[in-house]
Amino acid sequence: MAEISSLTRQEGADTDELPSLTIGNSDFPLIRQDGTLFVDKTAKIPRLLRYKKVFFARPRRFGKTTLASMLFELFMHGTEKFEGLAVYDTWPVKQCYPTIMISLYGLDQPEVFEATLCEKLSVALKDAGLFDLYDRTKAITQLGAFFVEVKSDLAALNTVWLIDEWDFPLSANLDNRPAFDANTQVLQKLFSNLRDLRNLRFMLVTGIMRYQNTSLFSGQDIVNISMNRAFADLLGYTQTELEANFAPYIERAAQLLDMSREDFLEKLKLYYDGFYFDSKTSVSLYCPWSINSFFQQVIDNPDDEPSFANFWMNSAGAAVALSSFLQVHCVKPELLEQALSSKLQVASTEFNEKVAFEKLTLPSIMVQSGYLTIKQLAKVGTGRSKNTYDCGFPNLEVASEFADVALAVSMSSDLCDQSEFNHHIDELRNAVRAQDMATMARALNSLLVGIGYDAWSSFIESHYRSFISLCLIAASSHFVTREETYNSHGRSDIELEADGRLLVIELKRLPAKAGASKQACLALAEVAQNQIIDHRYSQNSATLQKPPFKERNAAVLVISEKHRQIVYWRLLSLDKVKLKQDPLLGEGWVVPLPL
Repeated sequence: MAEISSLTRQEGADTDELPSLTIGNSDFPLIRQDGTLFVDKTAKIPRLLRYKKVFFARPRRFGKTTLASMLFELFMHGTEKFEGLAVYDTWPVKQCYPTIMISLYGLDQPEVFEATLCEKLSVALKDAGLFDLYDRTKAITQLGAFFVEVKSDLAALNTVWLIDEWDFPLSANLDNRPAFDANTQVLQKLFSNLRDLRNLRFMLVTGIMRYQNTSLFSGQDIVNISMNRAFADLLGYTQTELEANFAPYIERAAQLLDMSREDFLEKLKLYYDGFYFDSKTSVSLYCPWSINSFFQQVIDNPDDEPSFANFWMNSAGAAVALSSFLQVHCVKPELLEQALSSKLQVASTEFNEKVAFEKLTLPSIMVQSGYLTIKQLAKVGTGRSKNTYDCGFPNLEVASEFADVALAVSMSSDLCDQSEFNHHIDELRNAVRAQDMATMARALNSLLVGIGYDAWSSFIESHYRSFISLCLIAASSHFVTREETYNSHGRSDIELEADGRLLVIELKRLPAKAGASKQACLALAEVAQNQIIDHRYSQNSATLQKPPFKERNAAVLVISEKHRQIVYWRLLSLDKVKLKQDPLLGEGWVVPLPL
């Protein structure tokens, strides 16, 4: 499921003849026809029928459309195409029903939304075998007239309804309130009419966000199972499923990367695992699209090293709600700090309850669209209060993708265009790889000056740390960035693993009252250098468990509050510190950019 195809191979198969993986095909009959890899999770599908009407939310590219396609096939034609899968012997429905399936993905223009929706509904009636109703509705452009024409006929038939990506018309317009409101009115008409249908056999609505005032969540008849523990792993791959179903791909990828199987799986987990969809965090899941896309590289380029790229963001529409929201809202620096440290506290209501446009918050969008996931229970609710959870980025891919969107759209777009922003990020990436501290400082300053004026009023040292961490994450998904890494002596500000090298970064802020005093700046740098050496930064569980680094360095960055930028850098060799040699590799002043 989850937009991946059918497993017909056995473990240990010839890795030179690996079956292809479906990318972009969510049509279940075509997936079965192609004979490509499919992870069978169909055993849980019959459980959906415990409910008459179901709402099920997951982030983009988790397989919601494939789930809807499988239900369409089961209700319309039975289990014939499911032979060999778990649901073949467990599907309890013994007759077929007319099944109307539509997707609202791409329908974001209010001027044509209602007419286009009517057209989609009419075609869906034809796909359900209701040709007479199709002929009677194909010219209708208003939902009221559409349902007047079909309601009595549908009531006599016992129909199934599958509505996929229901929230796209709203999520794509979080930067445009009139368009959002206009599309909301159309959705009100759709769902109020669907709720009035008699003899409805089953209805599934999938999407990402939960919005008020659409008639979808009115009353108690539609059950939201999005955070129900029984369905936590209905979509997505567990570690066991990954290793069992992708064994030959894992073997081949590890060979190409010249890694042991264990080290490869650890890195794959770092990049793509970590999604939780129940309050107990009972099961950790991989994003199917990312896993599928990663291993497809092994098939397409069997002699090349596969890349740990950001596949999710490159898929269509992965950041629709986040991007449109950030067009008109600023990212608060404290939110970045909390998200990067997995300490962003989010109430349980943010995961399940519907929200009005004017009450939308960045945390609610991030948790519902998959950018944040539950890490642990932070506070148990009492009385009428709700549980609160510590949340953070699920994995390195998602953190990197959020960094791209948040920095480009919200923090820098007012002061530099997209191409200029990309240039600064590219410059930062190349400087890190070359350990070129002067260029790295200049690139960071180019991004720092893009922070909006309002955000600076509350900037403290930890906010600089989080902003710089976000820039480093955005620079490359191949960099592993950690904030506040502890050992028994203290905690470093930032640790960066890049190309087999470790760079520990210690930040110091030069108070505005010190102006541009070089003496004060050097004194701060000396404090930072002693802190790095005395507290043995880089010697912690995160680094000691890894193979030896090519080199271990530390950077001191002094940030002037007056200029709101880095004004001095110092690079130290931690390997020389260990040998009790002079660790200084270089230092330099940075001319601040005009604000």
